Amino acid sequence: MKTIATAMLTLAVALALVACGGGGDETTAATPTDTAASKPPVQRQNDAGAATGEGQGQGGSQRQGGEGSKGDGPGPAADDTSASFNPPAHHDSPTGAAPFEVKGGDNSIQEFGAEGDAADFEAAATALHGYLDARAAGAWRAACSYMSPGVAESLAQLSGGSGGEASCPETIASLSAAVPAAALREVAEADVGALRVEGDRAFLLFHGAHGVDYFMPMAQEDGGWKVAAIAASAIP
Repeated sequence: MKTIATAMLTLAVALALVACGGGGDETTAATPTDTAASKPPVQRQNDAGAATGEGQGQGGSQRQGGEGSKGDGPGPAADDTSASFNPPAHHDSPTGAAPFEVKGGDNSIQEFGAEGDAADFEAAATALHGYLDARAAGAWRAACSYMSPGVAESLAQLSGGSGGEASCPETIASLSAAVPAAALREVAEADVGALRVEGDRAFLLFHGAHGVDYFMPMAQEDGGWKVAAIAASAIP
């Protein structure tokens, strides 16, 4: 169960990196990780981002404003497009976890808990797509609405320093600043195939760009599913 433990610790590590100024790395569906924290224990492309170079420190995003904090002029979330954001339709392929299993590999994520029912699958997939699409569109507030409140709060507090002044949208915008816009769009190419559930925790398994498979930790809160990590990770 080493992979599961690593996945659940991913966010804590990522947040620590953010607090230390390491917000340039990424991992979401189709590129490396939103932060180096999203990387699984195996040296492989993280999140759909790894396949396209997301989180590898290549160039800055064209969407962000300045890097200033409050009182220093427009911050990275100043051009938030949430007001006009309209999630596009997605067509997923619910196949169960079998196609994601790796022969001779660590399949602890694929075998986690039990397969979620159709309602949970649809709700979790909707949250994942919404989060990835919102980031690709620069709709930072919308992206945060699909994220677990506890994760969003911790992220904002750590990235805001001891005063905890940074908001979730500002933090997501800053973390996305070093990721090429094309990479963020590619990250949103997700075909969800399975939801493995145990209690109020789960992992969504999906196919990303370039034939790479990923998993995203999810959390059930207030009867709905939310994204529980900054980015997805490639399946070892």
